[in-house]
Amino acid sequence: MAETIYLSGVPGDRDEDFGALLAQFEKEQPQANQLGRRRDPKLGETVKGKVVTIGHDAVFVDLGAKAEGMIDIVELRDENGKLRVAVGDTVEGRVVETSGKAGCIVLHTLGPGHVAKAELEQAAALGLPVEGLVTAVNKGGVEVTVSGVRGFCPISQLDIRHVEDASSYVGHRLVFKITRYEVKNLVLSRRALLEEEQRRAAATTRERLVPGAVLRGKVSSLKDYGAFIDLGGIEGMVHVSELGFARVTHPKDVLSVGQEVEVAVLRVDKSDDARKPEKVALSLKSLAKDP
Repeated sequence: MAETIYLSGVPGDRDEDFGALLAQFEKEQPQANQLGRRRDPKLGETVKGKVVTIGHDAVFVDLGAKAEGMIDIVELRDENGKLRVAVGDTVEGRVVETSGKAGCIVLHTLGPGHVAKAELEQAAALGLPVEGLVTAVNKGGVEVTVSGVRGFCPISQLDIRHVEDASSYVGHRLVFKITRYEVKNLVLSRRALLEEEQRRAAATTRERLVPGAVLRGKVSSLKDYGAFIDLGGIEGMVHVSELGFARVTHPKDVLSVGQEVEVAVLRVDKSDDARKPEKVALSLKSLAKDP
């Protein structure tokens, strides 16, 4: 007669001990259960799944979790309103709710570059910069594509300086700040970011801005009466009489926009303009030898 082996010393405890071992196994394997399904995804996680049902307002996705994923059907339509997926297709999305409507896991689709529309909302709320491709010029500004979403940047927000012709920006990838994000309404500003960078740079430059200091800068613009030099967040001006010992008719005769130069600080005067609290007089002549 074969000997019966029990999991414990008491025959009646066999079922209880098996259940305890199974519970322990599941505890040690949190990504699986007795049905062989994966753990539920976490908030913010990127997941993939197969479309199982297409409803009137939402598309339902099998994520291999306890609950199905749900995507607003609007996110899966193209510009003409045609649905881009069918039952059985694999879709990718980011989890924005773990227990949403009907107990589903709510997802937002990922655009090109794997940046979710939900992340655009987050960038708008937190003021985070986003990269976009300038695709066209239209009335009042430029069209910009950010993560597959078409946006608009007013021409006044394209740069710190006035932009006469925005066509030179087309085809360039630039960094923007989202000023408004609604359904089919993404408004951007590059100027806001440039002004923030300018303020940070100005704080550093201001510490060195004293008469007699020699600073390196870049020619930002040329006028009949002088050249404006960007010292790093703060602009100074070299009067035409301070461009050199020889008589200069126009600053463009000796300088060009974008050229890097070393200049001496002559004066720093206070200004009533809150955006430009100081007027900085610069000189190239002071650093040159008197012939």
